[in-house]
This record gives sequence, C-alpha cells and structure tokens, in this order.
Amino acid sequence: MGFRAGVDIGGTFTDTVMVDDAGQIVFSKVPSTPPTFYEGLVSGVLQLGRPLSELTQLAHGTTVGINAVIARRGARTAVVTTRGFRDLLYIRRGDREEVFNLWYQPSQPLVPRKHRFEVTERVDYRGDVVTPLAEDEVRDVARRIRRLGLEAVAIVFINSPVNHEHERRTAEILRAELPGVYICCSTEILPEILESERTATTTVNAYIGPIMDDYVGKLESELALHGYRGEITIGTSAGGVATPDAVRRVPARTLESGPAAGVMAAREISATAGFGNVVTFDMGGTSLDLGIIFEGEVRRTNEYMIEWGMPVRFPSVDVFSIGAGGGSLAWIDAGGRLRSGPQSAGARPGPACYGTGGGDPTNSDAQVVLDRLAPASFLGGEMTLYPELAREAIERAVARPLALSVEDAAAAILAISQNTILQSLRLATVERGFDPREFALFALGGAGPLFAAEIARQGSIPHVIVPRYPGLTSALGLLLIDIRHDVSQSILLNNDEVTAGHLDRAYEELEERVVNLLTREGVTADRMQTTREVDLRYFGQTEGFTIPAPAGRLDDAAVAALIDGFLERQQREFGYVMPREVSRIEFVTIRVAGIGRVEKAKLEPLTTGGPAAAAQVGSRSVWFEGGRVETAIYDRALLGAGAALKGPAIVQQPDSTTVVPPGASALVDDYGNIVVTV
Repeated sequence: MGFRAGVDIGGTFTDTVMVDDAGQIVFSKVPSTPPTFYEGLVSGVLQLGRPLSELTQLAHGTTVGINAVIARRGARTAVVTTRGFRDLLYIRRGDREEVFNLWYQPSQPLVPRKHRFEVTERVDYRGDVVTPLAEDEVRDVARRIRRLGLEAVAIVFINSPVNHEHERRTAEILRAELPGVYICCSTEILPEILESERTATTTVNAYIGPIMDDYVGKLESELALHGYRGEITIGTSAGGVATPDAVRRVPARTLESGPAAGVMAAREISATAGFGNVVTFDMGGTSLDLGIIFEGEVRRTNEYMIEWGMPVRFPSVDVFSIGAGGGSLAWIDAGGRLRSGPQSAGARPGPACYGTGGGDPTNSDAQVVLDRLAPASFLGGEMTLYPELAREAIERAVARPLALSVEDAAAAILAISQNTILQSLRLATVERGFDPREFALFALGGAGPLFAAEIARQGSIPHVIVPRYPGLTSALGLLLIDIRHDVSQSILLNNDEVTAGHLDRAYEELEERVVNLLTREGVTADRMQTTREVDLRYFGQTEGFTIPAPAGRLDDAAVAALIDGFLERQQREFGYVMPREVSRIEFVTIRVAGIGRVEKAKLEPLTTGGPAAAAQVGSRSVWFEGGRVETAIYDRALLGAGAALKGPAIVQQPDSTTVVPPGASALVDDYGNIVVTV
C-alpha cells in the first residue's frame, strides 16, 4: 500500500498529513526549524512511523522564499536595466504608504543602488529597436558583478515584453561570463507591461533564486538519504503544485504556497458541507490569512504585495494577510494603549505558556488564562502548556500597567486582536463587494477555530465550518491540488481594435507554451487541461479585472461576452459603469493556466463516533464575555455524524481547539465537519 504526504511549513509549526490508498489519515505537528526548514519537514514525516521508502508522493508548501524577503536574507543580487531606469526599483509608482506623514521613509529596495547597473539599449513600444544593445557594456557589467561577488542577476529592459531579444542576448552573455550565478530575465518571468511591477517581480525572483535552489537541493538529498524515491511537488501561490525544476526556474511563484493550499482545501471541504460562498479564516501561530470562495470558485488575483512597494505580479489565490496569530505579542505603546501584533513570538522562543523561553504575552497565553486551551491536552498531550507562565507574562506586561485583573487583561488582549481581524475581514469582503451575511467562515489553522465563532458573530457571518483537521488543512490541501503553470502576454488592444482572430492567435501561442511546460514535467496529454483569462480595463486606467475566457475558437459574440463580463464585475465592485458611447475598454493581457491533473486524496464520510453526550469528557469553568461559565468539554474523535452541541462548549483535538460560545450551536455533518451556527 502506498502513502502520500502533504507538509505545510509555517512560521511556528510544520504540519504533516499522510494519507493511504484507503483514505486513512495520520498526522504530526512539530516545531518549524528555521533556517533549515527541511529538517522539520523530514522530522515531521518520520514521526508518523512509516519509512519514507513507502511514500509515493510528497507535496509541501514552504515559507522559505517569503521569509528570505521579509527578513532580507536573500542572495546578493544585481539588477541590469536600460540606461536611465536604474532607480525604478526605488521610485516604484511614486506613491506613498503613509500619505499624510511628511517624515515617511519607504523601505529600502532588495537591491541597493550600487548593485543596479545600466546598459545602453532601447526598444520602442511597438518592439522596434531604437538603440542596439551595447554588448561591450554588458561584459563590463559582468566583470563588475564578478568583482563584487554577487550571487544573482535580474535583467529588466524597458519595453522588453514586445521584443525580448536584448534581454535574451544579455542573459546569454552573462551566463557565459558568470558561471554559477543565478540569472533570470523579466520576459522569462513576467512578459507583461507595467515596468515597475515587472522590475519588482523579477528582482524578487532573482533575490530568492539561489536560496530556493539550495533549499530544494538539500531537501531532495535529505529525503534520498532516508530512502525516499517518489515524486516531490512544491505548492505555488496560484493554488497548484510544481516540480522542483520548475521551482528552481521561477521560485517567486511559491511565496504564498501555504495560504493558497489552505484556500484550495477549503473549497473542496466546504462543498461537502453544502456551502459555496466561504471566507477562509486561516490562523496559525504567526499570521492570519483570509481568502474568498464565491459560488464555489476561488477568488484569484494577478498581483500581491509582500510589503509596500514590493509587488509580485503572478497569478495567486487572493489572500489577505495580517500579523494576527496565536503567537501575536501583546504590548503597550508609548501612548499607553494596548496593542496586539503584528510581531510574533514565532516558533522560537514561542508564547510564554510553551515554557521554551518566551516571556512576552501572546494571544495563546490569553486563551490559556481564560481556560479555553487545556494545558494537558495541547497537541494531543505531546506538548505541555504552563498556565502560571502565561499568567505571569500577562500580569507583568499588561495587567499591572493597565490596573486590570489578569483575566480582564487576557480578555482585553483577545478583544484588541479581534478588532484588528474584523477590520481586515471587512476589507476582504464588504470593500470588495461581498455581503458577509451570504457567506460561511471556514476556520482552519491551529488557532482558527479558537477565534472563528466570535469573529463570525461580530462580523455578521451566520455559520462557521470547522473541518475535521483544522490545524492540518493546508497540509491536506497540498494533496487535493494539481500541477499548475500560468503564462501571460500583454496585447494592449481597445475594444474597437481587437478581433476574435487576434485573441485566437495569442491564446494558441500561450497554450503551446503551457503544454510544453507540462510535458517537461512528465504530464501526459490525457491529464492536461488549459483555462483562459483576459485582463480588461477602461482605457487610461492602470488596473482592471481578470475575466474568464471560453476555450476553443472565438467569435464576435465571445468577444462581446468578455466585455459584458468586465462590466458586470465593475458594477458589482464599484457600483457603476461608464456609458459605452463615451468609454473604451482595453484588452490588456491574456492569460492561460495549464493544469496537470494528479491523483488526489479522497475526502471520505465520517464512519466513527457517536452522539455528543458520549463524546463529552468533562467540563470546566471558562471565561466568556461577561464572566466565567461552566462549559462542556468534548473529544472530537468521539463525535459522530449528526452529533449536536449547544454552547458554551469546547471541542478538543490534537491539532486544534474549537470554541462554541454561549448562544451558539453546532452540528457534525456527514463528513465530520463541525458547522457552528452563531
């Protein structure tokens, strides 16, 4: 019998799910091991008690790339660009994060000015060469890069998306002159207009290229040492997986792999619970990620910001992230106000209650003080919590300075964190044209079910879905998704210029590219699928919307339907459309996704457990708004389909704890999901 494993490496814990051919699931949760994250991955797999030689597939999401960018621990990188565009990486779009702060200083670019080099070349907007490439200058730049000992190079020329020959030739020269240096071109990474975003994306890709190459190589070696001979896939931001070779070529596609896998899993699981509109609420030890599933489809975006002024323009599951997790630190600012996050205790030293050296209070410490987390059953009893350390940290840092009791201080910490979360929830839903009352909140991550019911109540969301393994859902999601490649090309044609023939030719070229990519990864023709999209906007705008496009030959009616789709999206999100007789709509970029279907883990109905009364393992006094209430405690493993609970109740399991507050009720469905009605 073969086994497949999904591993999600987070900032605090590394989660591993192993599924056999019969659908049986075993799992482990171990502390992450920065900076050598692959050690935690191997440790988590080995802890499951199966030899790696029995594994047939290992899929994992990684934070290696995003952590390298945030912590500025990437490769020493050079940028080679058109003469006159050296400072584009710093200028960005000329806007400001803090508009009214006269002392605002933007963060420094990943590449300092002394490592940004100009060469003479110029192509106009039509792709015609105005100034030939000065190859002698490129060779001089190569010598300077070699003297400086730089490890990676990003090549970004103005207007290269319409003529990539100068970038191609520059890369050819640099690869000959600089063996062993990681080199990438913007037209290989992102052949789209918007030079600021293209420069930032290509730079990020080069910055993490050597880091990811080293990580993937060591992971492959470490797994081979333990007898693993199966397939390795790595999660991507677009909600798919890619092979190690694909990740080496374009590592920036993995930056949001963990959150994306969680949203993809939520789509499959929420469908079994009968919900098509879902807000995913993925709360771990360090961060909270919110995603949208609307009418059964995952909402995607073509760009996301790692930080202000650092966009990565790749197709991605649209995830709204903030620094709010179980390990978020509570602190008092200079004005005497209680704050929560975005700083986190992380895996090391961790919250005070872990007893691993952390002394600052966190959300987890507050949950322990309020008796929502049971010290003896945390992680199934494999890790003991220390309530006295949690109380001591909260008393010293919050209760005493604010003249509060320890319990009131703990409740205040959670209230501040919840307020931050609610603001983000509004941005992810109402500000994007979605009514929260028409959605369910899907709670995943180790801390998600602790917070979800109260957030749903305050956010006017009627239901909460807690999957069978909430703390391991992202890891499970990696076994529920396919290989995916996204390619794009700018076309820049107005609605009075574009024809079905234009679009057909462009789509056929991109579809040929993704088929070649999938073929290189061993995907056979019978497992391939392609989907089409197109970016449209009002002429003169910078941004627009991405609209699905039909497969096959297009006609005039299909082109008109694309325009209608854009107008419908414009009306929903902004509440207005421009009269057609006074506006032009521009076809900006066409996109093709190539899907390589893989064998997936199956979601099986729940066949064990019994009624709620048989699953109750005790009760304890738990603090809720207004004071302490005697609360029933349930063992989730003993809850069967149809089990009904009334709040207040707490459901414990090794990977998470679910809180059902007073006034709420819960029902276990056929697939083992707990559906809380608030």
